[in-house]
Amino acid sequence: MSQVLSEKKLVGSMERVSNVPDADMVEMYQLMTRYYDGMQLDRFEKDFREKDYIILLKESSNHDIIGFSTFQMINKNIDGIAHSVLFSGDTIVDENFWGQLELPRIWLEFVVSYQQENPQVQLYWFLICKGYKTYRFLPTYFYDFYPCYKNPELRAEKKVLDTFAKIKFGDDYNPQTNIIHYRHQKDRLKPGIADIDSGRLRNPHVRYFSKKNPNWSRGDELACIVKIEPKNFKSFVHKLIKK
Repeated sequence: MSQVLSEKKLVGSMERVSNVPDADMVEMYQLMTRYYDGMQLDRFEKDFREKDYIILLKESSNHDIIGFSTFQMINKNIDGIAHSVLFSGDTIVDENFWGQLELPRIWLEFVVSYQQENPQVQLYWFLICKGYKTYRFLPTYFYDFYPCYKNPELRAEKKVLDTFAKIKFGDDYNPQTNIIHYRHQKDRLKPGIADIDSGRLRNPHVRYFSKKNPNWSRGDELACIVKIEPKNFKSFVHKLIKK
């Protein structure tokens, strides 16, 4: 990476989606089209406006939008217990800024704050993965999550996942495989963005993702769930939140 790129920094903020101007939304769509084939502006806007929050990432010197991640809070009682999931929608970061920790830092601070303000609620992160890079967020930041090769049968997490995936995706979600196969949506990662070669397959998490979601390159997504609680965070996560 060149010296110029290495000096680029991003700054992020958590915003209400309802406060995001249309011009910014179009800029985000254009960023998505650099990494995904089959994107459609009307479908992107509909999905975008359904979300509650967005982490907006901008380049520090010129304030260009170089990344974002949208979220929707969904609530439901399961067996008489209040559950909330923070569902992650579209997420993308310009490749020149990959590896910077502003996005996970803001997200983690948000979920910790929400948990502290709502201690009576079981809080989960509901993540859908088109590619292995998204799936790798789970073992990087958390000890336990579902589905995972280390814990193939986490029954409580499986029940939560099936419940909320059905709410969000209906018959497009298959509870037997945890795969979301869209009947109408056709966007998918561009070739070369998250290809899985023999070297990548040496990682057990990547190998498991590839086996669980064999049609990822066609746009299928693996539905995943992780419980948000301090003991489930990797040790470095606590340090990241405090910074």
